[in-house]
Amino acid sequence: MDDELKALLPAVDIAAFRRGADGSFTPVASLPAWFGRLARDPTFPFLGHILEDAADFWARGSEGFREFGPCADVNESGREFHYRVVAATASGVSYLLFRLDPDAERLRDVLQTVREKALVESTLPVADASALQNVVRVRGEDIHGLLRRVLGTAPSPEQRELWNAISSALDSMMARVDALASKSR
Repeated sequence: MDDELKALLPAVDIAAFRRGADGSFTPVASLPAWFGRLARDPTFPFLGHILEDAADFWARGSEGFREFGPCADVNESGREFHYRVVAATASGVSYLLFRLDPDAERLRDVLQTVREKALVESTLPVADASALQNVVRVRGEDIHGLLRRVLGTAPSPEQRELWNAISSALDSMMARVDALASKSR
């Protein structure tokens, strides 16, 4: 089982560490390539308050896990990547896990698509408030649709909360545009 786990963790892009009694961390398996930049200091000072919250979780001694993030860093080529940190306790042993956050990558792609469409549309002349209203409504519906695709079938509570906040902001923006359009008629 241990050999299987040591092969599985890096295969699914998870960096796993066992926490020692002195607060040090020892890798459970080989580390995935993406994690190299973060592994330079095995005390993980870049985690700051996350590590403090994780220590509080471990001090309670209850089995289970607590997830933190999303966190972001920049790789050697300058591309930003996102990951989540998980503090876990299993069979009385404390672990710290790092895993890539593909949902953040998809959300970044969605927002980039929306930005590109908005840039193209901002260069087009808008004949009247009604045309502007239609453009905003279509873009809002596009964003709603893209967010639904990003969330997939099983969103986490954090993802659901983010989706609701973005959705609410879109609805508010579309309502303001509708109000402006009706005033100009």
